[in-house]
Amino acid sequence: MDGEVRELIHEFKYRGEHWLRRLFGESLYQAFLIYYKNTPYKAIVPVPLSARRLKERGFNQASELACYLSKKTHIPFCDCLCRKKDISSQAGLSRSMRIKNVRGVFEMRRKSTTLVGDYLLIDDVLTTGSTTSACAGVLLQSGASAVDVLTIARA
Repeated sequence: MDGEVRELIHEFKYRGEHWLRRLFGESLYQAFLIYYKNTPYKAIVPVPLSARRLKERGFNQASELACYLSKKTHIPFCDCLCRKKDISSQAGLSRSMRIKNVRGVFEMRRKSTTLVGDYLLIDDVLTTGSTTSACAGVLLQSGASAVDVLTIARA
């Protein structure tokens, strides 16, 4: 995630340049076709934002991308994860601190939900994988057979 890609992600994520949703959504769709098109996913799940960040930004970038991909692939969108608590930003933290920072942060929106099958988890950027790993862990504990991850970029 260097140069122009980084700047475009920041434009989308922090400055509300929603037209980039289609550009990034198409990139995710092309990656999906290459790596995941033959996997029978039950749903596409976005990484959730905290209530505070959602209020600040006005949208969840991962949710926007997951919705776009859901429409392109006809795989259901499932906003089944939430954050139990707000945490400090992951930016600038070491790998070990990121893992510690997200421990116990995510849960299913409905605690009694039982999942079946494979799920595709969507986030904008993968840095250490601590956030997506924590989310995938919750999905797996709730019964998912497998969780794959798709992001716009790797930092």
